[in-house]
Amino acid sequence: MSIVPVVRRNSMYSFLAFSFRLIANMALFVGIARFYGQAAFSQFSLAHVYFSIMLLIADFGYDFYLATEIGREARLTVELVRKVLPMKIVFSGFAVSLMLALALIGQSDQSVKMLMVVLALAVPVNTLMTFVAAIFRGNQDVLPEARVAFTQNLLLLVFLVMIALLGLPLMVVACAFVASKAYGFISLWQRARERFPGLGWATHLPETKEAKVILGSGFSFGLHMLFSTLCFQLDTILLAYLSGQNAVGQYQAVMKLAALVLVLNEVAITAVIPVLAQAFETDEIRWMRIGKVVCKSLHLFGGFFGLLFLLSPEEILGIVYGKGKFVESVPVMRIFGVILLIRFGMETYGMMLTTARKQRFRTMVVILATVANALANLLVIPRFGIVGAAWVSLGTNAFIALVYIGLVSVQVHRWLPLVDPGQLLIFAGFTIVGGIFWMFSFASLAVVFPLILLLTAGLAYAGFSRNELAVVSSFLRLRTS
Repeated sequence: MSIVPVVRRNSMYSFLAFSFRLIANMALFVGIARFYGQAAFSQFSLAHVYFSIMLLIADFGYDFYLATEIGREARLTVELVRKVLPMKIVFSGFAVSLMLALALIGQSDQSVKMLMVVLALAVPVNTLMTFVAAIFRGNQDVLPEARVAFTQNLLLLVFLVMIALLGLPLMVVACAFVASKAYGFISLWQRARERFPGLGWATHLPETKEAKVILGSGFSFGLHMLFSTLCFQLDTILLAYLSGQNAVGQYQAVMKLAALVLVLNEVAITAVIPVLAQAFETDEIRWMRIGKVVCKSLHLFGGFFGLLFLLSPEEILGIVYGKGKFVESVPVMRIFGVILLIRFGMETYGMMLTTARKQRFRTMVVILATVANALANLLVIPRFGIVGAAWVSLGTNAFIALVYIGLVSVQVHRWLPLVDPGQLLIFAGFTIVGGIFWMFSFASLAVVFPLILLLTAGLAYAGFSRNELAVVSSFLRLRTS
């Protein structure tokens, strides 16, 4: 099979797998907010933040390393799994132990403690499930992961409906969450054993020299994933200690919606990174051309959703969580409208650094940003609460974006390499129209939504050149020549 249909098929299945998980997670959190109230939403959100961080510690770049190495030499699949699996188990054990310690020592709220203990059980099964998924990805076969993601998250949705109908307590929801993750791992592992009969449990660590190589290979990506998540989740943990659980719920109500929108960034990363990586190795001019088109495209998404967050936060929160709930989140959501514009804009620069083999610089930037974010939040949260945390997040994102732009500029020896008149037109269009809507107090979603949609379509038409539209068409057909 040629590479084009393989890439097209895997991109589609990856998108579907990610979408299934997203729908189930949104149903989980919206259901908790609506059926159990704001306090329960705050408790579960805080426990889930810890869970997400522990997953990154348990992974620490090994999934990426395994998929990459298998992709280079698929016939060594079983051997590579035997070498990497023990390392994965060790890091998973450490992550579970750390989460249990944080639950039992660092938490004063009994409900959050119990939720963290239950969710800790999901850490090993979830991280081993993604490990098995990496085996299939390395062999250019994402269909098993997509199928399991569908059945696993459908199972979770069924559990949630039954729990809601029976009026069971929140702890049962956490148990259902863990059960769905366990099912996903068992199901995917069985498929892997059928596909690769030689697979088995490996618990003996590789020799010291080999272990150092494996550890070092995933280290940069592991650190980047860990600190990039900490950079945008640490504020939630600090809010819990400095402002209380109600503040966590109000803040996470916006964070969950922002995460929903930022899925488009994740899809772009999955689909574009291979194309950009190949272009950098063979044709740097094409690398830059694709980067410009991707940056403009993401700016359109960022501007569209950013203006919705900025202009109609109260109505959006009411539609999702229920009218009159999370009203304190309104100013936070307005700030996150600007954050979305920055996040979508900087993602292309980050991808270009990765494909230009500058991943270690991205890692250094997010580590520095995490430290700055923590110090700023310690000063700001006690005085300004969730609004202060949102402003710190805005500053952190702006800092990362500026540094990424600077690093890419140094790489290509030209300042603002992805900016052209079309890019400026898109940015200016969203900024000016957003300012006008704000001045005239346009807030009704029924009015704002169609107007912003028309604006986005107009800016897309005016901001892309004919050649860039050809690049978009080529990418959608996944041409690599």
